[in-house]
Amino acid sequence: MRNKTRFTTHGQPANLYRSLDSEARASLNAALDRIGSNPHPDGDTIFSVTHPPVVIYTYQDEHWRISFGRSYSITEECYDIEIFAIKSR
Repeated sequence: MRNKTRFTTHGQPANLYRSLDSEARASLNAALDRIGSNPHPDGDTIFSVTHPPVVIYTYQDEHWRISFGRSYSITEECYDIEIFAIKSR
């Protein structure tokens, strides 16, 4: 099953997403697809920082910096990924 990616309910990522033009939105969608398909730290694009009791993950490429959290659903066998913040670079 595909991982589930959603914006936090606190607004910033969703508001930014809605404000983007089609070219920027396509670029951000590619980054979000990358996170959704493999949300694991790779030491290149995705990093993790531990703040007990949580771990914050950061996706960073030449266009975007995206902070997210993830939890694993055993029953659905997928990650639930919550996007906390997005910043264009």
